Amino acid sequence: MTGPAVKMNEKPVDRWLGLLAAAVGVLLYLLPKTQPVIMACCVAIWGFLIHPVIRFWWIEDKTWRQVLALLCLTIAVVFLGLWTKPEKSPKEPNPEQFANAEASRAAAHGSAGMVSLTRDQYDALTAAVSKETMPEPRRQSGSLLNSDLQYVFCGSDHLYFEYKNPSRHTAEKPRLGFTLMDLTNPYSYSVANGQGPTPQPFPIPTRVLSDDYVRPGDAAGFEDLLTNFSAHIKRGDVIWGVAWLTCINCAKQRAYYVYWKSGEGGWFAEAEMKNLQLPQPTVTPFSDAQISEYVDRIVLLKDRRSMKRIFTR
Repeated sequence: MTGPAVKMNEKPVDRWLGLLAAAVGVLLYLLPKTQPVIMACCVAIWGFLIHPVIRFWWIEDKTWRQVLALLCLTIAVVFLGLWTKPEKSPKEPNPEQFANAEASRAAAHGSAGMVSLTRDQYDALTAAVSKETMPEPRRQSGSLLNSDLQYVFCGSDHLYFEYKNPSRHTAEKPRLGFTLMDLTNPYSYSVANGQGPTPQPFPIPTRVLSDDYVRPGDAAGFEDLLTNFSAHIKRGDVIWGVAWLTCINCAKQRAYYVYWKSGEGGWFAEAEMKNLQLPQPTVTPFSDAQISEYVDRIVLLKDRRSMKRIFTR
């Protein structure tokens, strides 16, 4: 004799709730795994599965089984949330953190290596040596930011620069800035009345060309950037620093690192304005090894553009 057949009731609602929980699981896989997304999906999965779990045919007849099943469901969803939670990516150190780290490392090794200025020191130094030739022009309300300017550097015996317009719109009233220093033959002068000369970047004023413009596809400049300091710069001197430019209708301000060795040439690389680095000026010249170690930490080889000997069209 056979025992009574166990009848399992049809439960279409539970099927739909299970499908909804599966759909949320797929969304959790596809969506960006931010903390709000993970929490919302896990809560939704838990909510959709409560009824199917406690109404499962083997569980629904016993209260203790329902409690145990809910506990297991909760643990499983919590584990899913913890497992899905993305690892925190390390934040890119800001310039001041980078400078402090360099100082600590130099002190730990007992060496007077090249240490970057803090952000406050950087701002103060660039403001002191790059005073503008005239006030920055004001943008008119509602003017379009639809143009662009880019630097190109070249030369071996002299450091030349030009700025070109790759956009489809005329770049009006260019604004050019440079902060360059001689790392192997420090350039010293007084930056304030009553103070003696100290090593500083070359005093190159920020230029605001209010009556100038650059047509689309055209270029301007073609200037010897360090012509005023040619008596100081010797063959083999390493010039390092930053350059930046924009215009009154440019969509962005571009910034560059510039490395140039007198008599040999160099390279330049575009960088983020907020992350620009300059070493603390010192009376003692830096060695080639110190300079190479410093610039290699700041600019990757793949990001460098070699300077040509002359401009080519």
